[in-house]
Amino acid sequence: MKNNKTIRLVTVFTIALFALGLLAPNVHAYTFPRSSKVAMVPDAHCINGGTLYEGSTWPDSPGFTFADLSYVNIANGGIPDPIVAGGYDTVMLMTSDFNFPTYWADADFSSRILGFVNGGGKLIIYTSESRITNYASFVYPFTVNSPGATGSSGGTLLNVADDTLSSNNVADVPPAIPGAYINRAVILSQTDAVGDCNVMTSVDSNWYIDMTAINVNNVGGPVHTYAFYGAGLIIYNGLDIDYAGVAPTNANGQGAIGMIWWRELCGQTLGPGQSVSGLTLTPATATNILGAQHTVTALVKDTINNPVPSVVVTFTILSGPNAGLTGQATTDVNGQATFSWSSQVVGTDTVQASITNAAGAPITATATKDWILPTNVIPEVPLGTIAGLTAMCVALALFATKGKIRKIF
Repeated sequence: MKNNKTIRLVTVFTIALFALGLLAPNVHAYTFPRSSKVAMVPDAHCINGGTLYEGSTWPDSPGFTFADLSYVNIANGGIPDPIVAGGYDTVMLMTSDFNFPTYWADADFSSRILGFVNGGGKLIIYTSESRITNYASFVYPFTVNSPGATGSSGGTLLNVADDTLSSNNVADVPPAIPGAYINRAVILSQTDAVGDCNVMTSVDSNWYIDMTAINVNNVGGPVHTYAFYGAGLIIYNGLDIDYAGVAPTNANGQGAIGMIWWRELCGQTLGPGQSVSGLTLTPATATNILGAQHTVTALVKDTINNPVPSVVVTFTILSGPNAGLTGQATTDVNGQATFSWSSQVVGTDTVQASITNAAGAPITATATKDWILPTNVIPEVPLGTIAGLTAMCVALALFATKGKIRKIF
C-alpha cells in the first residue's frame, strides 16, 4: 500500500511539473559564458581614433585577459592557428585597422574564425571609423551606412531588446549583475558614438537587433546586433569609439561606451529576437497533434523598430505534409499578421512569410511545425489560466488520495 501511495505521489508531482512547463512561454534561449581570454585583432585601437578599455577596473570581477593578435598570422595557413594556440574564448575584430573583405576572402582566415565560433567561441566585430560599407563576403552578409569621422554628437539610440547586452533598467546597476543598464542619454550628449555610427542597412535574417540608431546622415538601422553560428555567438557593434578607453561606468558618456564593451564580454543569455530584416515569424518552432490548429504571427517593423501597418504578408508552406498551402494577411496597427492551418498527416511543415520592402526587394522568414500522433505528446491546450490549473491540481490531489480528503502534516 505504501508503495502504491508513493507511486501516486510521484505521478502527481511529475504531471504537475509538466503542466507548469506547458504554462511557460515557448522561448529558445542560448547561454554563453563570460569571456576570460580575449584576442584583440589586431589590437584595441581604432586606426582613426578611440581605444577599447583593457584595464583592471570593471563593474564585476574577475577582470579579463587581453592580448593583441595579428590578422596576418590568422590568415597564415603555414603556422598553427593562433586562436587555438592562444586558448582564446573571445575574438574582437577591429575592422577599421585592416581590409576586412580581403582577409575574409582568405580561406585560412575565414575558416579559422568560423571554426572558433562554431566550437562555442564569441566573435565581436567593431566597425568604428571604418569606411568599408559592404561586408557581403561575411558568413552572414551585411552592409552599413558610414558617416565617417564627422565628430557629430546627438542622433537617436534605441534599446530594442532590453537583454543581457544592453538593459534599459536603471535599477540594474552593479552589483546587480548581469543586467547593468546602458546610459544612452550621456552617450548621445557627450560623445559622437551615435552621430558617427555605422548602422546596418542589410536584411540578412540571421542578425537580431539589440539596439538601433539614427546617425548624422539621418539614416536609421540596427547598430548593435547579434547572431548565432554553430555553438557560438557573433556580436556586431557599429558605434563610434572615439570617446572609449576609460573604465566602464554610467557616470559619463565615455564610461557608458565602455559599459557596452563590458556587456559584450559578460556572459550572455540570448534568444532569436527581432530580425534586422524587418520581418520576424513566430513561433520559430512548435509541435501539435494531428487535427489541432496552429497559428504563426508575422511581425513587420521599420529600420528603427517601429511597427509597420498595412503590409501584405504572403504565407506559403514550402515543404511538409501540407506543402503548397498558401494564404495572405495584412499587418494591423501593431505590424502583425497571422496565418493558421492544421494537418491530418504526420510530418514537419516549413512555413514561409514573405513581404516586399520599400526598395522592391523580397524579404522572407521561415518557421517549422511538427505534426505528431496524439499518443506521442500532450497537445497544445489553453492551460494558461488560474481556473484551469486549479482544476488540474484538484483532480491530481483526488487521484493521489483515492478521492479522500486528508490533512497533510
